[in-house]
Amino acid sequence: MAPDRRGLLAEPCAVVVDDRGHVYVASAGGPRLHAVQRFTAEGRFLGSYRAFGVAGEAFNSARALALSKQHLFVADAGNGAVHVFQRGGAFRQVFSTATRHGERSFPVSLALCGVDGLLVLDRGDTHALRRFTRAGNFVGDALAGVPIDAPIAVAAGSGVRSRSSTWMASAFRAFTPTDRW
Repeated sequence: MAPDRRGLLAEPCAVVVDDRGHVYVASAGGPRLHAVQRFTAEGRFLGSYRAFGVAGEAFNSARALALSKQHLFVADAGNGAVHVFQRGGAFRQVFSTATRHGERSFPVSLALCGVDGLLVLDRGDTHALRRFTRAGNFVGDALAGVPIDAPIAVAAGSGVRSRSSTWMASAFRAFTPTDRW
């Protein structure tokens, strides 16, 4: 009998908490441990999300999480994709974060922006900050033409006077999104 690996965290690399206090953790370690798991606030294991919604299927390097009111978004860097799940666990879809034919994409960070936006920080062939709809449609590159050296993370939120700002950890800078991206 195989050991029970539920709740095992190997190299946790991303954490989000929902409005009920449930904790979602992306675990990037080991060949069968690439998973996203959900726990109660007290640490009790509630379940796991698996790549492509297939039981036993591991992500190929889950690196980032974002949580909306309805969905959990998982950046699967090794597959160059974002997996989308209902918060309750049902698989919804997966979409590629590559925007050009033959491009290697390596999404490392996610941030929700606006009503329907999803920012994806990519360290693949082209270091870029990309904006998608939450349904997976590519909208455009944010900061087009601006070099991004060794990007690490992106975060978005509401600022003073309801202005939206996005923070990117690279050289740590803030910018205000415009309608053109």
